[in-house]
Amino acid sequence: MMNLGIIALIFFTMLGSLMWVMPNKAEKRLAAIRAYGISKGLRVTSIKAPDLSVEGRIDGKFKLYTAYKKGMPRQKGATEYIVLRTTGESGYGLIDGWRFENPAFRLQGAELVRLNDALTQLPPWADLLAILPDGIAIGFDERGGNEQVDAVCDLLDAFCRQFFVK
Repeated sequence: MMNLGIIALIFFTMLGSLMWVMPNKAEKRLAAIRAYGISKGLRVTSIKAPDLSVEGRIDGKFKLYTAYKKGMPRQKGATEYIVLRTTGESGYGLIDGWRFENPAFRLQGAELVRLNDALTQLPPWADLLAILPDGIAIGFDERGGNEQVDAVCDLLDAFCRQFFVK
């Protein structure tokens, strides 16, 4: 009887370990969406930025955004920045609902007009636009599946023509 108990304990311990490392349904869905994005030529990356939800602003929290990035060469010394969707006060010169990662950051003239034009094109499920030294990225919630990735891919192509050297 004791031997059966020990065998059962070992068996269930091993089974529990295997079940813990196996991806669940949600993880498999995210992996499939991200693999689709990679197959479209995008890089899937994470960007740490302030959490601009009500709770995040009060507690000073940060959030890890999943972003899909298209790499492009930029002019040396080109400005880089991250713009985030917010429920609070908008950033200086930005359309309602958007703020720079660094609240003190300012853009002016044609660059600000170009950025606001890009922000108006973003769908409501996009939370982040990053203009980086080696490309441009859009962060979103990944709830809509491959259709979202297709839309992001089209937007990134258009934004690369807008923001980058050809």
